[in-house]
Amino acid sequence: MLVLDASVIVEYLLGTERGRLVAQRVTEADQLATPYLSSIEGVQTLRALCARGEPARRRLYGILSTCRSPVTRLSR
Repeated sequence: MLVLDASVIVEYLLGTERGRLVAQRVTEADQLATPYLSSIEGVQTLRALCARGEPARRRLYGILSTCRSPVTRLSR
């Protein structure tokens, strides 16, 4: 099981260098999990980046529309 926190998820979605390294690990993982609030934290981070103009709003909508993957949310 690979546990991803919000910062790693954002890097992955933005396709940064660190995100590409995460992508390699994600494809090798048999199961993905995230802390319970990571999706909220991740969207908030993306929103803040968008407010500063990075990434472009159109790209952000594309990123958010692809956020459907089989991830187990870990409760407290």
